[in-house]
Amino acid sequence: MLVCGDDVPRRKPAPDMVLRALDELGSPRSRRLVRRDSTTDVIAARQAGVRAIFYNGARGPLQLVRIFPPEHPPDAITGDFSALESLALPPRR
Repeated sequence: MLVCGDDVPRRKPAPDMVLRALDELGSPRSRRLVRRDSTTDVIAARQAGVRAIFYNGARGPLQLVRIFPPEHPPDAITGDFSALESLALPPRR
C-alpha cells in the first residue's frame, strides 16, 4: 500500500497521510506505530495518535531529540535496525 502527499488534502507534518494509510489498512490506531527518519514524519505520526519510532540511520548523536518540537517527541530513537522489533512492541504497564 502506498499513500503519497497528492492523495491527501494536507501534506506532512499534518497527520493526513498517516491517517489515510491506517484507514486503508483497516487497523485501530492504538495498535500501530510508524518508523520514520525525519522530524516531519514523527510529528505527523504523533498528531495521528500512533507511536513514532525515529530511526537514526545516520547514527548521529542521540541528543538529536532536540530537533523535535517538545509537544511531538518520538516515542523512541534508535540507530540499531535490529532494535526496531523490540521497540515496536506495546509498552509494558
